[in-house]
Amino acid sequence: MTGAHFPTARLCGKLTDMRWTLPLLLLWTPLTLHAAEPVGAKQALTAAAVLACSPLDFSCPALLQAAAARAEPCKQLAAMLGQASTPASEKAKAALALSLLDARDHIDALHAAAAGLQGQPEQADLLAAQARLGDARAAAGLMALLSGSADLRGKLLAVGGLGLLHHKPAAATLGELLKRDDEPRLQAEAARALGLLGEPGAVPALLAMAARPR
Repeated sequence: MTGAHFPTARLCGKLTDMRWTLPLLLLWTPLTLHAAEPVGAKQALTAAAVLACSPLDFSCPALLQAAAARAEPCKQLAAMLGQASTPASEKAKAALALSLLDARDHIDALHAAAAGLQGQPEQADLLAAQARLGDARAAAGLMALLSGSADLRGKLLAVGGLGLLHHKPAAATLGELLKRDDEPRLQAEAARALGLLGEPGAVPALLAMAARPR
């Protein structure tokens, strides 16, 4: 079984398509899973074990075990989001884990936690996790990040999230980002997001960007 490719897996109690996003740019790619060790009584899986993964992806045995254990790790991660004592950086990592585990039952916990991080850089991570899980409520916050003072990483997460949500009202804003010759990474992510939106009106701007000398 080791190294076998699984097109689907049961994560947090549901059958899910096994294509995951890169933590920053939200690009969906196929994933090769390796068989996880069973979680026994002497090897109780905790949210802390998942958050200790570095990097936090399915190369980490703890995240594979969380997928196999289904609901309980997701509950623990969601509970961390609601605790005032949880550092913002830990909430960001818990949000990423929940999105990788396709924990749609805990979208409300993500939404509330994102609102509680207003003005903090980590809010972008929680909003992006909501977008990965298809929660359209994240769109307003993602749009605010683009128009506000978010850093480059926050804006990249916002652009990718709006693309995943197919948030068509973002088309004009994303079109403006194509003119950002000073930041090619933001340009490229805006182009990808516009492609996901499928807005015919964005075609001229995309063609103009492609024709610019590099």
